Amino acid sequence: MTVLSGVSHPGVTGAHAAEKCFLTGTPHPERGGFRNGISLDQFAAERVGNQTRYPSLVLAMSSENNQTLSFTRRGAPIPAERSPNRSFQNSSFKEKRKKSPPPWKLCGRNKACSISSPSSQGN
Repeated sequence: MTVLSGVSHPGVTGAHAAEKCFLTGTPHPERGGFRNGISLDQFAAERVGNQTRYPSLVLAMSSENNQTLSFTRRGAPIPAERSPNRSFQNSSFKEKRKKSPPPWKLCGRNKACSISSPSSQGN
């Protein structure tokens, strides 16, 4: 399956030093004073992140070193989470859902109330 094709980064040289430019396309990472640009994932997060539960999840591709592929608009690296378990534990994927109080507690003290489904109201 080809997700992207014809993608090249002119000027991105430096062999393994170029890994950090995979999502930025910033040229010449091997040169002194190199400053990265915003990564594609963070660019997308700026545009559509407010429409999602999590604007951005920066996950590591391996547990070996402190490499990240995500960079802020100013070129600062965003630390990636290496542990899937920790990602789950720190997220609200496991949000505790509030239990609704029983209907009789919603009626008020010493008041009679009837409980009906929304479809039966107005009939």
